[in-house]
Amino acid sequence: MIMLSTAILASSLLLTAHATPQLPTKTLFQSDFKLPASGNALWYRSPAANWVFESLPIGNGYMGAAVFGGVQNDTVLMNLDDLWAGGPFSSPTYNGANWNAPYAPTVHEKLKALRNTIFANGTAPDLNGITTDAGDYGTFSSAGKLVIARGVGIDYSNYTRWLDMDQGIIRSTWKETKNDVRREYICSYPERLCSHMTSSPTPFPQVSYSIETIQGHSNLQLGCQDKSTLVLRGNAGSNGAGMLYEIVGRVQVSKTTGASTTCSAGVITVSNATDIWFTWTGGTEYNIDAGTADQHYSFKGPDPHSSILKRLSSASSLSYSSFVQRHVKDYTTGTSQNFQLDIGQKPDWSRTTDQLIEDYKEQQLSGQRGDTGRTLLEWLFFNFGRHLMFGSARGNLPANLQGVWSQGSWAPWSGDYHVNINVQMMYWPVETTGMDVTQTLWDFIQKTVIPRGSETASILYNVSRGWAMHNEINTFGSTGMKGLDIPNYNPAEWTNYAAGGAWLMTHAWDHFDYTGDVQWLRKQGYPLLKSTAEYWLDALQLDRNTNDGSLVAVPCNSPELPQTTFGCAHWQQLIWELFNSVEKALQILGTGGEQSFLLEVQKKRLRLDRGLRIGAESQVQEWKLDFDNSAHLDHRHLSHLTGLYPSYSIASFVPGSDGIKPGSLTRQALLTASTTTLIQRGIGTAPDADAGWGKIWRAA
Repeated sequence: MIMLSTAILASSLLLTAHATPQLPTKTLFQSDFKLPASGNALWYRSPAANWVFESLPIGNGYMGAAVFGGVQNDTVLMNLDDLWAGGPFSSPTYNGANWNAPYAPTVHEKLKALRNTIFANGTAPDLNGITTDAGDYGTFSSAGKLVIARGVGIDYSNYTRWLDMDQGIIRSTWKETKNDVRREYICSYPERLCSHMTSSPTPFPQVSYSIETIQGHSNLQLGCQDKSTLVLRGNAGSNGAGMLYEIVGRVQVSKTTGASTTCSAGVITVSNATDIWFTWTGGTEYNIDAGTADQHYSFKGPDPHSSILKRLSSASSLSYSSFVQRHVKDYTTGTSQNFQLDIGQKPDWSRTTDQLIEDYKEQQLSGQRGDTGRTLLEWLFFNFGRHLMFGSARGNLPANLQGVWSQGSWAPWSGDYHVNINVQMMYWPVETTGMDVTQTLWDFIQKTVIPRGSETASILYNVSRGWAMHNEINTFGSTGMKGLDIPNYNPAEWTNYAAGGAWLMTHAWDHFDYTGDVQWLRKQGYPLLKSTAEYWLDALQLDRNTNDGSLVAVPCNSPELPQTTFGCAHWQQLIWELFNSVEKALQILGTGGEQSFLLEVQKKRLRLDRGLRIGAESQVQEWKLDFDNSAHLDHRHLSHLTGLYPSYSIASFVPGSDGIKPGSLTRQALLTASTTTLIQRGIGTAPDADAGWGKIWRAA
């Protein structure tokens, strides 16, 4: 650990010398500091001891904070939504898991041979060497850990902490021997920073603020800009060449007689203050607009230092009450102005949230009837999900697998974007509940996925139009079919998934369907739909196994299942709906110069295999050939029922429509087969399927 460079300190002072920090003018003891009358809060009687299960999360999209709520020492995990290790920052040759262009002819021959094998035998034992090494794929990383310390030997009682989901604020309160304490945590979207406010009627003898660095990052510099400001700078990852990031935190104190602040060795110490307001913000050099071939897929932007200081200086000019008001207005407008849920829930302050959960489990296990907190807990979980999306999806990037919250330098599953269910499931409730949080998703697809994805389409699939992607996507455009260099290991079940783009486009159409935003459809929505459809127009193959004249996707795997085959039901359903969306969009916008393209889509749609069949066990077939077997009946995914939910090719099936012979299939038959399939798959508690998201998909 070294102190900040002289150049950084000098530039900081120049940018902030004109700004006099606004002191807190309203103590928390002058504000309404109560659990919300609506009952819309997660609340507890003790500080958190575990990040995943007990800390409380807030975020503004750009930043995330997970608050433990400790008394003697409080900890807040600090995250930046675009802080990633790996990629082109640490590896200049990183290519998004694509083959290098000179290998394209060889790869095309391997793909051709793979398709021949599949059509000859129905399946293929592996992917015939078309996967590539992932390269320096990287991971979403935590930026630091804010530690608020008050010394030792603090006796306290009447402790309560809660996440107020009416306002998006975390609060805590308790009594000490000679003092009462209140704390408040906010991550503000209007100000693009997070804050911690602590108040007491009598001065705190001493409170210190420091940032604990993350093991696994490099070139870490932590120091004092002035007596009230901390600056942390470093590079993500361990090789010293990773993405540059910075966090700056500043403390402001009340005008208590004798109140003072000092900063030394990266620790701010506040003495004899009744009200302390600590704000922090941060950024990286990641630039989503620098992910094109012309910019060598660098994703590299300017040093974030000056923009961070400007944000912090701007926020310092606000009074604390104004800061809170601006945040609450933004939060309530975004979460409750257009949508509210009422399922008959009633506030219950006799049981904490963890007690409600335990009671709910006991009721489920015992089969107990009646509502003794069930609807309240279900309502809270629903609101919590919306709180997480609102707090993680409005920054530089869409919400990732971790939202915007993580601990340490490496996140589970890299904290990336899995597009064979995970990203889609997170965004299912967004449009239906009136949340305006999807713009980052469209920008991510347009600026991060499509540029590299066009290379994947060309080099891997020999398709010159449109773009392709696969299941796991990072922030650096990893669109290739990446594998793992493990002997005798076949990664097909998770990596062979080129249907992700088509599935994401159901969200694009839903966005227009719910908002009616014709300007967005014309400017961004339709171009996304068209480029995705262009790929499939050229990638579909004539079925040379059943010889029924239909067009099928090949090679395909139903997500997370081992059969590499052709005409997977999930893929075919999504491609059909994609072609429908193109047609519907042009009905809105007018065909203009798109008439020939529309005719091409309509002709291919007529020949497209719909992925709708009823198998020998009266189930919806998962593949064009009936491979269903008892070994996978309890599988966690329900991919072949995508057309039942969240899509419509099963739910709104019309007999005799595209590709379906009149009289061969009815909507009721498909719905009955879907019921059979759901029963076969189970309730989501089998060893393979015992995951929360699998249960939710079944319930949906």
